[in-house]
Amino acid sequence: MFVFEWYSEKERLNVEKHGIDLETVKKVFDDPFRIEQYDEAHSGTEDRWQTLGMAGEVLLMFILKGLKKSV
Repeated sequence: MFVFEWYSEKERLNVEKHGIDLETVKKVFDDPFRIEQYDEAHSGTEDRWQTLGMAGEVLLMFILKGLKKSV
């Protein structure tokens, strides 16, 4: 199970830049056939994963998600 947190400013910037809200983005993680791959090239201060999946029946998205490393 994933826990999603974001700020309203992050939501606004995502809609402005990509034309999609984060509630829709979350649906990709419900796709049982999604493909995830660790993104070693872009994982420095936080782990990043490339995720490919469906949000509903129509929208196909590619997402980088960051998980901050705890010390």
